[in-house]
Amino acid sequence: MTNLVPQYALRPVRSGLRALALCAALALCGAASAPAVATAAEADPHGPAAEAPTVAADHAVERVGTFGLIDWTTMRAVATGTGVPPATAADPARARAMAERAAMLDARRNLLEVVGSVRMDAQTMVRDFMTASDTVRSAVAGVLRGAQIEALTLRPDGSVRAVASLPLTGNLVEVLRSAPPLAPRAAPGPGPAVAPAPAPASGPDPAAREALARSRSLELRVAALEAELAEQRRASRTMAARLDELDRLLDEAARLNRQEAQQQAQQQAGVSDVEGRAAADRDAALAAQFETLRAAHRALAERLRHLEERPVPAPSAVAAAAPAPAAPPLPAQPVPSAPPAPAPSAAAAPTAPTSAPLPGPTPEQAAALGHTGIVVDARGLNFTPSLNPRLADATGATLYPPPDADGAGLARRGAVRYFRDLSQAQRSARAGASPLTIKPAGLAADGGLTLGDRDAALLRALAGAPHTPVRDLNVVVVF
Repeated sequence: MTNLVPQYALRPVRSGLRALALCAALALCGAASAPAVATAAEADPHGPAAEAPTVAADHAVERVGTFGLIDWTTMRAVATGTGVPPATAADPARARAMAERAAMLDARRNLLEVVGSVRMDAQTMVRDFMTASDTVRSAVAGVLRGAQIEALTLRPDGSVRAVASLPLTGNLVEVLRSAPPLAPRAAPGPGPAVAPAPAPASGPDPAAREALARSRSLELRVAALEAELAEQRRASRTMAARLDELDRLLDEAARLNRQEAQQQAQQQAGVSDVEGRAAADRDAALAAQFETLRAAHRALAERLRHLEERPVPAPSAVAAAAPAPAAPPLPAQPVPSAPPAPAPSAAAAPTAPTSAPLPGPTPEQAAALGHTGIVVDARGLNFTPSLNPRLADATGATLYPPPDADGAGLARRGAVRYFRDLSQAQRSARAGASPLTIKPAGLAADGGLTLGDRDAALLRALAGAPHTPVRDLNVVVVF
């Protein structure tokens, strides 16, 4: 066990060298300004320079350190970053550009940590999938390339503060849904109490674990740098293409200017008389065509007026003619000697009550099908929000999201939206104009919500009908 410690200790060193190599590559790719700027993450990843972003006061927010948050109401992760201009900048404009680039890089690095803190369910975080699979970690880092820079703020001391955000729907959820399942966690058993005995012999274990954690943190930052490098290369290619297009437009403008100058010279010399007569002929022809079209329009308008004034035959005559042939069969209706048949119908009535319970939905459930959304009032249950919350019945069977729900729809819209205030949730666009509010019976062992029998029956009825809040994923949770 002691032989493993040097290998663990070397991993952060190798990752650090890899990060330095990436910084050198950034410098060669035209992003030389970013590594030269001292950022908050380089000095202290979560030090006093990092500032938490701000959102609306009525949103359901979960803070992540001092540099980010998870906005469960709008389903997005938000992080801030700070960039300080270097003292060796040639001019103030270049210093600000370098500080902005450093702030954006710092914000994206912090955003990766915020996304890692998002819960997939009550027991699993995104960080667990990223740690278990290099493929997932690289895919999440690739998704971060689409992060939006919401704001760049210049401070009085010359530093720049950047705010970056990433939606917790769409591509990120698709990546996590395609991730391999995590290995089940082994529960400690009472019998093998002897197995932990060798643990004291491995004294360096805490240091090895700390080194491993540091190496993983460095790997996450290297992944963010790789994503930034790819973005810089793409931006440089785009800029080169735009410069080529600008050169082409300038050449075209110069050519048009020369052509216009030649035409003006020809007009001054009286050479353009033929072209003037041709233009006059074209104008006359267009005027004639316009008059022809106007006359045709007047004729069509007059014809339409005549058609509108023409009396329309009343359909009552046709309707009266139709029932007339049906009148002859009426004499045969003396057959209503079948009024004794009502007696058999009374006999059949006993079978009706037996068939009524079979369809399932009660009148209350049928009325619930008209609701536009479902508001789950989970206040007071110590419920924690996640990307994949679960609503279950008393037996543990999952009621929401439905087992046959559209995966693409879940990724695009998200399973639920979260609120802190019940009235705000009931007025939300996700709940619609006529929401149904239900109260869970308690919290399940896996962190999901357990519904009572009545509410469980309602959700089953809604899941079995098309275009209902359950099928359209119009569910809101208040916690």
